[in-house]
Amino acid sequence: MGARSSSSSPGTPSGGLSRVPYLPGLDGLRAIAVVAVMLYHANHTWLRGGFLGVEVFFVISGYLITLLLVGEFERTGGVNLREFWIRRARRLLPAVVLLMALLVVYITAFYPAVRESTRGDFLGGLFYVSNWFQVWVGQSYTAVEAFAPLRHLWSLAVEEQWYLLWPLVFMVIARRSSTDRQRGRTLALVSLGVMVATAIGHVAGASANFLYLSTFTRCSGLLLGAAMGFLWRPWRIAETRRAEAGRALDAVAVLAVLALLVSFLIGHVADGSTYLWLLPMVTLASAALVGVVVHPWAHGARAVFGSRPLVEVGKRSYGLYLWTWPVSRIADAYTGSWVRFRSEEHTSE
Repeated sequence: MGARSSSSSPGTPSGGLSRVPYLPGLDGLRAIAVVAVMLYHANHTWLRGGFLGVEVFFVISGYLITLLLVGEFERTGGVNLREFWIRRARRLLPAVVLLMALLVVYITAFYPAVRESTRGDFLGGLFYVSNWFQVWVGQSYTAVEAFAPLRHLWSLAVEEQWYLLWPLVFMVIARRSSTDRQRGRTLALVSLGVMVATAIGHVAGASANFLYLSTFTRCSGLLLGAAMGFLWRPWRIAETRRAEAGRALDAVAVLAVLALLVSFLIGHVADGSTYLWLLPMVTLASAALVGVVVHPWAHGARAVFGSRPLVEVGKRSYGLYLWTWPVSRIADAYTGSWVRFRSEEHTSE
């Protein structure tokens, strides 16, 4: 949700190839993901599997962050970790702090009874460990419980932990003698390994809360996106566009969109199929869509996902994600629908 591709223009030929152009199709893909999540947050009966849209964000983030790191490493022979972390903090922290500040005012003025019960959520959100806090207390934002307007920050915690750790890992593997292709293939295999391990964990009876929220089990999309960052930079292609390849890419996009729509329609947090095949399918479909919408030959897919309405929504996806859950929970608190809405889901995400 937080990474954004660069729009800087190339300098020298080699420097230009290492820079990441603005990729509007990724903003369009973000729009699809955030609308799915918003519908789920507003009322889970509208789109039962809308929560799977978060996985689309993970794949995009893994891809873009790795592209930026690869580009900087190619240009300078290293990565300025301090500047990288400062950029991420400047982009992500102000909006979260504002959200928390306004929620503190609201709770103090209108809902003081929940001050104690929400304290852990505020601390977890502030330090980007919401996912582990929810694992620790054994509850997620779909659990039957009291007013919890910050439980959706678990996904931002996973991403922030990725932003903290992945550049360090990247520096280690980038300095090895292996090629980008070898690095990408290795990461793709690790991603698939995480998917398999998560499915095995579900069969073995692991906590659904841990499987859905932990950084270890939710890094498959980030890892697959990172693998693509090493393997897939099609804007560097010097060949003339080929119509046959473009049609094939557009066909892949159609199949991937259908896979996402099916997942959003039939997914359910209480269904074990989430960990056995739905989540992996969404991860793979998201990676396929990312690969298509950034390719210069995929004329149809780029036209759709690069359309202005989708792009404008995608650019605002971070703010939309931040606010739809707490606004929906405040509305539930006033209408008395909280218990009725949540009592239908006895298993947490």
